[in-house]
Amino acid sequence: MRAPGAGDGLPWRIGVPMLMIMVAGIVTSVWFVWRIDSDLGELSRNRQEFVAETETNRELTARRDFLLSRENIVKKAAVLGLFPPTDEQIRKP
Repeated sequence: MRAPGAGDGLPWRIGVPMLMIMVAGIVTSVWFVWRIDSDLGELSRNRQEFVAETETNRELTARRDFLLSRENIVKKAAVLGLFPPTDEQIRKP
């Protein structure tokens, strides 16, 4: 007479699914670690790009303000022979 469960493959029926679940868990964990590392690297690159673009924006804003300043416009207009109108040249309705 055999002992109950001996030779009926019970350890395999329990062990193989448990082993597959553990392997799936390990693979999933490795994938999550890889994705987190990849996303953190991308976040770091985006932060560096944001800082660089912020600096570029600051420089462009300063350049725009300089180009639109009254002194610069008057100076450029004088080079072209243009001057602000005198009071006699201005017509008011």
